[in-house]
Amino acid sequence: MNKRIYLCEDSVESIFTGVYNAWEDRYPKEFVELSVNSYESNYELFSEYINVVTDFDKANRVAKTLELKFGNEVYTSIYQAALSNAKDKAQAVFKTINIGLKSKRPRQLMENLQDKHICRVFELSRAVFNERSHLLGFVRFKELNSQVLCSVIEPKNNVVMLIAPHFADRLPGEKWMIYDKGRNIAVIHEKGEQWGVIKSEKLNFEMLKQMSDSEKLFEAWWKGFCESISIKERKNIKLQKQNLPLRFQENMVEFH
Repeated sequence: MNKRIYLCEDSVESIFTGVYNAWEDRYPKEFVELSVNSYESNYELFSEYINVVTDFDKANRVAKTLELKFGNEVYTSIYQAALSNAKDKAQAVFKTINIGLKSKRPRQLMENLQDKHICRVFELSRAVFNERSHLLGFVRFKELNSQVLCSVIEPKNNVVMLIAPHFADRLPGEKWMIYDKGRNIAVIHEKGEQWGVIKSEKLNFEMLKQMSDSEKLFEAWWKGFCESISIKERKNIKLQKQNLPLRFQENMVEFH
């Protein structure tokens, strides 16, 4: 029997839509594969390729089913794995869901690390969670002329929606934006409102460079403060890179 490969977009919603379609088609699961960005690789012989059109209703149904059957902890692991930048994430998520739906103890699914697919989901979820945790401490906002607080990030994984609730809780009375430069998406928050996600095509990039006068002054003070408390003789670049990787420093004012 030929393999059937569902080609998903790089999003949780598309992967969950692919899961829904694969189950709806009732094709033998051992011959089904979900893939993200397969256009970058060569097509396999004797395989049928199906483009997945993202359907938010189908994705929502899958999400609700997983949370109901697996519980919040397992669902969170699967969701976070789907936000990873790994190319094999869609297949790992699909296989893990299949195993969980057949399991007598679906809420303990992530304990079965002997299975390579579950182990992979665990690894991807942990990597996404760790990057989220880093960014909660490393995100830097700048005040623009428009009085909007803006932060530019370049994460490996698609974590912008995971860090948004943290800042919405702590800055409910501010207008702010977190822009994922690599994926061209941004989280937007209005005063006293819920946050939302937009594509970068709708952003005015020139506006992001126009800092307010008070921001320029504050940045100068902050750089001066960081300089004044540093001890040249105790500078440890190796340890600094361990605690604060170089990829985060690019968007932190104290390193400019």
